[in-house]
Amino acid sequence: MVMVKPSPHLELLEEYKPLRPLEHLATDLGLPRRRLIKLDGNENPFGPAPEVTRALQELTNLERYPDPLATSLCQKIARIEGLSENNVLVTAGADELIDLIIRAYVDRNEAVLTLSPTFGMYKFLARVHGVNVIELPLKL
Repeated sequence: MVMVKPSPHLELLEEYKPLRPLEHLATDLGLPRRRLIKLDGNENPFGPAPEVTRALQELTNLERYPDPLATSLCQKIARIEGLSENNVLVTAGADELIDLIIRAYVDRNEAVLTLSPTFGMYKFLARVHGVNVIELPLKL
């Protein structure tokens, strides 16, 4: 049997600790979930706008895999912003965008500079790609 091992830098990687789920925080604090709002998780305590709910109800072909390039959305954004379609990138959130930027623009012999405290994925994803991280304290 052949043992496949990860790259050495991944074996040294600290575990990423995501935000604690709201349900657990509510239990820890002895409060009902509806009384808590987590501002550090980009959450909207009010739910979607009625127009969004209506638009979602009108969607069709949800059983099909979506266009991985989000072509129609990129075309619309480019048209609205007066850009070339090639200058628009749609990602599945900030984590994916940070990952793509590091992959595309940072060499392993370079470093990513962060100002702490900040979003933990900068450091985590840089280290996933074997890139050094320089952390400086954010002084207000």
